[in-house]
Amino acid sequence: MSTGSIDYTSEEEIAAYLTNLSLEYRFGCYEEKSPKSCQLLGEFFESITRETEKAFQVFEANCIKNKFGPSCNKAGHQKILGISTNPDPDLGYRYLQDGCDAGYPKACYLAGEFHKLKLDQPIKTEQSLPKAAQYFDKACDMGLDKACQSYGSLFLSGKGGIEKDLSKAAEIFDKGCKLDNLGCCHNLAIMYKKGDGVEQCSEKAEQLMNKVQDIREKMEKEQQRIKFQEGVETAGNRPLQI
Repeated sequence: MSTGSIDYTSEEEIAAYLTNLSLEYRFGCYEEKSPKSCQLLGEFFESITRETEKAFQVFEANCIKNKFGPSCNKAGHQKILGISTNPDPDLGYRYLQDGCDAGYPKACYLAGEFHKLKLDQPIKTEQSLPKAAQYFDKACDMGLDKACQSYGSLFLSGKGGIEKDLSKAAEIFDKGCKLDNLGCCHNLAIMYKKGDGVEQCSEKAEQLMNKVQDIREKMEKEQQRIKFQEGVETAGNRPLQI
């Protein structure tokens, strides 16, 4: 749907556009049975109308019926923490597994994090760092940089059934650094500086620290851009009611 002719200073025009967008997503989800449309409808409820319980219901249904990775990721995360639904960590974890099996890296990452999570209520699922490692490995292979950091850190510390292996940690951090993960680059720089798991090389350590600085500056610029954009979009406007 084109947005080029919308007057973004007119609340009436924006409200009409959002109403039409909602109808489009509903039709795609319920009539055309499109998993992507269902995901968009859930995000619409979550971010635009703030109907978070409805959003969860859409995400959960789309996960159960269609095994749609992004929806399984949303439903799993919310079910584990009890966000807009009654908490059920075991069920939430199964949703994350479904999302991971569907090839969605964020679901794999959260499935790994589940095994590190301290929960208030008892659960049936056995939490295991070796199992977390499997999910982090899969997410890292799919290009999710923060999963590489979590995966490498397990071998850096070596606990909970994970044998300490600095060489393997360095290998994983190198992979994450190539994906521009700040933590991976920083850890790898320190390892080269000390000669932990790699041959000591001050020059390589310095190159990596320079990359860390470059990544940090890019992140700061992006945060400033987002903050500015949010200010532009909300300046002088009341929350929309549609």
